Amino acid sequence: MRPDAVREGVRRRLVEIYVSEKTPEKAADTLRAAATIVPKDGALRLRYAELGERMALPAEAERFYHLALEADGTLEPAHFGLAQLWAGQQQFQKSLDAANRGLESNANSVRLLLLKASLLSQLDRRLESRQMLEETFRISPKDPQVLAQTATMRDLHGDRAGEAYEALAGTLVQQNAAQPAIKTTLERGLVVSLRDGERDRAIQFASRLRELGANDIPDLSLLGPHPSNKNTVTVPGGMKALAFAALMHEEVGTDRFAADYASTVARMTRGKDAKSREVYLDSVRAYFRTMSAPQPKAPRRRAGTPSRSGWRPRIRPSGSRRSRVASGGGRCPPGRGSVSTPRSGQETACHPTTTR
Repeated sequence: MRPDAVREGVRRRLVEIYVSEKTPEKAADTLRAAATIVPKDGALRLRYAELGERMALPAEAERFYHLALEADGTLEPAHFGLAQLWAGQQQFQKSLDAANRGLESNANSVRLLLLKASLLSQLDRRLESRQMLEETFRISPKDPQVLAQTATMRDLHGDRAGEAYEALAGTLVQQNAAQPAIKTTLERGLVVSLRDGERDRAIQFASRLRELGANDIPDLSLLGPHPSNKNTVTVPGGMKALAFAALMHEEVGTDRFAADYASTVARMTRGKDAKSREVYLDSVRAYFRTMSAPQPKAPRRRAGTPSRSGWRPRIRPSGSRRSRVASGGGRCPPGRGSVSTPRSGQETACHPTTTR
């Protein structure tokens, strides 16, 4: 055995003894001393880092992760170890930076991708988190952990969740997972398929559940489809008004409106500070509150007041003096834009109205 390996074994054993004797400061001293003399060997330094983490000595673990990366900047376990260490300390942005550095040289590392998705969610960047999960699913479509997280995410957002649950159930069967886990996945897949209107997929889920002994699940293939004519979405106030309120392009077609609206809201809130984000969201909420508020009835217009289409004459009872005067000397030909009014000492006079 090489002398370096012997010394490493002795140090590791000392650290374990010190920790078991509840003298972590001596264990930390031993690791700090080792950090000054350990060879420039990435794998060896990585083992010390993992020992520090296992012995609950985070500062020493972090030191050795850095030393390991000095020896080999592409070491995926060192990048992941640092990112996970900082995530556990609630240093999410620092952890995300470490994960990104690791992905530069390990683009297909599933655990780094999953960690990044989780960190983005912690940083309130949920759209990016969803996109990262979808990218991970594309890279590793049969990984149970990836499938489980993707299915949960899609379930929450109502987007192709049935497909993910179907893939997860298939992978669990291939790996000979326990039947309760498979059954739970199929049951949730059935629910979301019915919820999302995926009748054919729901029939498949129900069939597989009955094969597993779920006799309370009906044969959905016997039920005919029930098409709905409710295929329109009403936008309160109109699309242009909402587009203006949400600061999006106002000339958006009906086929793209929902997607562009969601994209605009995400762009205006993603990566923003809490104050800016709330200012924007409050303005959009105010629009919907205004649209949903009961509208006051227009006041009744008094006779003899201007209207959009011209003058509205006051109508008097036929027995009144003025109506007798006007009717007795009515010289004005009836026409749009004029009205007969009496003047004292004269029978009638014609005055043009102003059409507004």
